[in-house]
Amino acid sequence: MLPRRTLILAKVEANYGVDPVPTPATDALMAFDFEITPETDSLERPDVGITLSRLKELGGKRRITLSFSTELRGSGTAGTPPKGVSALLQASGLSETIVPDASVAYAPDSSGLKSATLYAFMDGIRHQIHGCVGDPELSVVAGEIPMIKWKLQGLYETPADAAFPSSYDPDQTTPPVAKNLLATFDGYAAVIHELSLKLANVITERPDLGAEYGIAGFQITDRNPEGEITIEAVTLALKNFWTKFEADTVQVLSMAIGSEAGNICTIQANQCRIKQLPYEDTDGIWTQPIPFQMARNVSDDELSIVFT
Repeated sequence: MLPRRTLILAKVEANYGVDPVPTPATDALMAFDFEITPETDSLERPDVGITLSRLKELGGKRRITLSFSTELRGSGTAGTPPKGVSALLQASGLSETIVPDASVAYAPDSSGLKSATLYAFMDGIRHQIHGCVGDPELSVVAGEIPMIKWKLQGLYETPADAAFPSSYDPDQTTPPVAKNLLATFDGYAAVIHELSLKLANVITERPDLGAEYGIAGFQITDRNPEGEITIEAVTLALKNFWTKFEADTVQVLSMAIGSEAGNICTIQANQCRIKQLPYEDTDGIWTQPIPFQMARNVSDDELSIVFT
């Protein structure tokens, strides 16, 4: 069994934990650095008596944790969601708004949150993980392919032998490389080394006496999106972030990745509050890896991710 022969399918569930039956033709995605961890709580039984030897531990609640990365890229057609990744974004607490032939937009949501079913074909074994919710992290590094790292939790299910799909049809768009981008922070076109963004979702486990493995499901119950942007330090005359830092003034982050229709991703956060203004020696150049919070303005508007 070869790790390279692993195929991931992801599809939004209409009802929590109910299999929507994803298919290789419509729900496959290209994944990297895939890890799957079935977890069981061990229940110790340290009784007292004449021996130091232990009784057999018992298995408690069971769950599955998944982690992998995907490239940040569009479907290739404006107004068409990216296969598989669309389900992951929605299962991470983001709403999806489609304008046919124009755009697909994702933004934080606070009601009607969705979940997804993932199939993991592992060269002869299939894991079906229902009720998945996640917490993604976006990384954009100069000169590299922008990536989204996913961590998801879902319901445990016994795996089964299954034929590896003979074909699949993920999006075939070529990912843009992080160069020649239109990017500003507080309207300033800085020399940006890298940018990372996290939704920082709080995923709560829902214990249930009646569930087969002791867990009814998983729910996103809170979030506090944050990021970090590493820019080259400049004189205050050129750009003064210190006064904004001292006054807790929010900044606007804007970044457009890609230039071909159907494969452009625009990231916008309008309420970035700088947490610190540290310095760092990066290969002999002063840089500032600036951490920031992405706060709301009205409601559910901390950031937006739009594919056009």
